Amino acid sequence: LSFGLMGANMADLYYAKPVREEWVYNRQKTSSRRADRAEMRVAVPEQLQPYLERLKGKGGWWLNELHRFAGDKDFATHRTNHYLRKWCKENVVEEFTFYAARHTWATLSRKQGVDKSTIDDALGHKGSFQVADIYAEKAWDLIQDANRKVLDLFTW
Repeated sequence: LSFGLMGANMADLYYAKPVREEWVYNRQKTSSRRADRAEMRVAVPEQLQPYLERLKGKGGWWLNELHRFAGDKDFATHRTNHYLRKWCKENVVEEFTFYAARHTWATLSRKQGVDKSTIDDALGHKGSFQVADIYAEKAWDLIQDANRKVLDLFTW
């Protein structure tokens, strides 16, 4: 899920509003330090729809279940990583964490020829492109194209 949403982390998911065709949220880690409140937009790829459907709770939004189960974002991260480690062990896969999806997404994007500036924007980083950030709007279409390129590498 994190991977398909361009590396969203658990805090972002924990505080998210329901995901529709486009998921608009503010990155929790940096929203208080940025004028744009670290706004992120992710066109939810069709490949993720079956996963989101499986995760729906009784209230129709799966994060209600996460809140009930975890209680806070830190425990949600802890429990998710616990189950990931268990899954890795059972499936003889090298252990990874939920956060690893951000790094994997960025690496695969770069290997697909996505420019660093777009990757920076897609991950919500504010890098050395400060003048461009002041004068130019984010190129959301390039960011969505980057996500499609990464997701097209896999059979869903």
